[in-house]
Amino acid sequence: MLTGLFADERGEIFDAPGWAATGRSGRACRVCRAEDLIPLPAGSELMYLPGRLALGARQDSLSTLGRKQFAVAATLPVGYTRLLAPAYEIQAGAPVLPLFGYTAVAWSRGKMWVAAMRSDQTDKWNPAHYNGSDLRRRIAAVRKQLPASRLVEHLAHCSSEWHCCTAQNLFYHRWEAGIPTSPVCNANCLGCISLQSSECCPSPQSRIQFTPTVDEVSAIATFHLSSAPDPIISFGQGCEGEPSLAADTISAAIHQTRQQIRRGMINMNTNAGYTEGIRQIVDAGISKNP
Repeated sequence: MLTGLFADERGEIFDAPGWAATGRSGRACRVCRAEDLIPLPAGSELMYLPGRLALGARQDSLSTLGRKQFAVAATLPVGYTRLLAPAYEIQAGAPVLPLFGYTAVAWSRGKMWVAAMRSDQTDKWNPAHYNGSDLRRRIAAVRKQLPASRLVEHLAHCSSEWHCCTAQNLFYHRWEAGIPTSPVCNANCLGCISLQSSECCPSPQSRIQFTPTVDEVSAIATFHLSSAPDPIISFGQGCEGEPSLAADTISAAIHQTRQQIRRGMINMNTNAGYTEGIRQIVDAGISKNP
């Protein structure tokens, strides 16, 4: 049997012998099946959900495990897609949870299992490549190379506090490095991870609070594209709004960067809501392999 898990008020996790593990799909809770689960991937994080009592199954009936036995969840590394969310019964006054991809967890054969599937085989987003003991030193080195850069300071915070992979890639000087540019957005998405209305839920990270200059954007773009392996710079990160609203800055920065370096890729993640801004950025050379 796939055994359920629960956590106490301190967040310590226990298995619950005799209780089958459960998960939630939409509003429906059900028993986890073997085909739902894979071993907990390396780089996952376990957490408990305060104010949410763990649900288990016994004799084909779902019920809470106890009054102080809280639901357990996992957040998965990039490359995995969750199949079931945790099953729980919410208590009165339960805190609103941040917007993470909470995944159902089970215990079997001496190890943790999660309701997920491998959906991407790329190794570049393997958690083993990030949050290394050398990250602080690498941040200091880039600060020396790009002194007095507000963007470097912002991305250093994203790397250290939010553990953002695209931010860390700037300091590891490799692959895709994000350059947040737009503090504003033309949408009000419920699932936005950088800004939420006060009555909704806490956002897991903070949005950029300033508009960088063309020189600031171009300096980072040129620095990264000039010598990083498989280099990409990208606009439209989790810590900013809609990049097409900063079209004047981004397009000018692309022109300035391409005058100095033709190497590498320039990418943008967009909600496609402001077509004139998108056209301006595309015309400047984004998403073109030089």
